Amino acid sequence: MSKSTQEHWLNTLLESSTLPPEESIPRLLELTGEAGAGLVVFPSAGEQAPLEWYFASEMPAPLRAWLQDESQQSTLQHIFHKGVLASSPQHQCENHTGEEFYLGDDAPTSGIIVLPVTSQGYRLGLMVVCPTQRESAFPCAYISRLQQLAGHIAQPLFVQSLRAEKKHLQKQLSEVEHLKDEFIAITSHELRTPLGLVLGHATFLREMLHEEAYLEHVKVIIQSALRIKEIIEMATQADNYQSGMARLRPQQVNLNALIETLCAARQGDAAENGIMLRFDLPPAPVNVEGDAEKIRIIVNNLLENALTFTNPGGNVVVRLSTLNDYAQIAVQDDGIGIPAEDLENIFTRFYQVESHMTRHHGGMGLGLSVARDLAELHKGRIEVSSREGEGSVFTIYLPLSE
Repeated sequence: MSKSTQEHWLNTLLESSTLPPEESIPRLLELTGEAGAGLVVFPSAGEQAPLEWYFASEMPAPLRAWLQDESQQSTLQHIFHKGVLASSPQHQCENHTGEEFYLGDDAPTSGIIVLPVTSQGYRLGLMVVCPTQRESAFPCAYISRLQQLAGHIAQPLFVQSLRAEKKHLQKQLSEVEHLKDEFIAITSHELRTPLGLVLGHATFLREMLHEEAYLEHVKVIIQSALRIKEIIEMATQADNYQSGMARLRPQQVNLNALIETLCAARQGDAAENGIMLRFDLPPAPVNVEGDAEKIRIIVNNLLENALTFTNPGGNVVVRLSTLNDYAQIAVQDDGIGIPAEDLENIFTRFYQVESHMTRHHGGMGLGLSVARDLAELHKGRIEVSSREGEGSVFTIYLPLSE
């Protein structure tokens, strides 16, 4: 290759690198030096799509039509799946394995070279070159140059393939998310009525029965039904936020009183599991403008998480303070902590940190997600710091009342 040809190649490659495939590939094909040059891109495995063709700008119309004719499809498919070079007449180069491409009598060319276009081990398509002058055997240097060019052409195709795959996966993920949201909404709605009946009748029985043995069974029924009710409410909160239906009922909320009430309500659970639960509040009240019930859910979910993942003999403390224009609620525990590789995913819906922990501690993986969503609904946020085996600190930031 002469110096001027090398410079032309380099300039074309550099210019084409910034262009989309539909503009860059025809320009790259012209580097073959042949008018009869084309590229066929095959769909991904399992994808039902027609072959996609690119041609050099001066590709003769008869040759273009012949290559795109259905009669050539099976031959090109065969070469693509074998991933080998094919030519007619068959080349005689020792460094390049290949097979003969059988040209029919109706072929508008007397010679053809078909080269696989691959990148990162992925087969993307075929580069087809029909020289204007037939050779008794194509020179090895000529074939090597075409293979080098095929490697350059593969790059924009590979990027395009990755983008298409990403778009396809995003579409699938969106469909799965939609189905999941629809399932949660329907299931939550259908469970509410029978659950209300179970709770109603169990509460009635509790008032009517006097034998301690029976009362204990009724207590278990009520506690289990209330747990199911919590799960339904949690799923509904998550679904409402994702669907954009979540709404706030703003009012002045005294965080001191809210935290004190919540901790008092959870003291029984903490004591039953051998955990010391306490709170640390400033003397002056800290007020925020927000939905009291939703803020209660935020703090309670973080408190539930801390109590769940703290071992007997451990400690959980809830601290309230202010920083600039925000109220800070820190829920700290000295429990099992969170592995570093899981920290970025713990607010993802249904995410569970390790299956063995999930089976031991239970939960649906919604509590932290709902807490994060409701904090953001208040124009706030939740931050977390944790070390495995040492515990975690979840800090809620909510804008202070003006």
